[in-house]
Amino acid sequence: NGYVTLVRSYLRWNAITIPFAIRPALNDTIGSKITTDLKIGASFSYNVNWETFKNRRLMARKSVKGISGGVAFGFSKVTLSTSSTSLLDEPYKFDEDGLACFVSPGVGFNLKGFQINFSYGWDLPITRNVKDWNYARKGYIGIGLGVGLDVFGKIP
Repeated sequence: NGYVTLVRSYLRWNAITIPFAIRPALNDTIGSKITTDLKIGASFSYNVNWETFKNRRLMARKSVKGISGGVAFGFSKVTLSTSSTSLLDEPYKFDEDGLACFVSPGVGFNLKGFQINFSYGWDLPITRNVKDWNYARKGYIGIGLGVGLDVFGKIP
């Protein structure tokens, strides 16, 4: 009943979402806050995993843990409202949706093909109305989840 540990390093694409963003204070009236925007994209990372195999009588049991560092990118849905455009001379009176792209370098912790990552990112406006958003081009700390596409089976 011995253990064997292999160290494996590789480059990997992941599907990623960053559901939580910790945004800094912008001025005395707009303090820091945690936002839950819809962000979906991909990440490209360098991974180092430790694969541990425990000897069983009929088959080996495998455990995978690791760390990674890389960059995520994708699209973010932005809701523009009176409060999220309050820095304008005339804030929006009605809610609107907009689209931004995000770029977010960070580090992650891998466990059996899934990843929890921590990053520092920026939302860059794509649609014209997102340029009016208080947090356009402002940095944030993101907490995200990733999954390797090979978790669901072999990719041809």
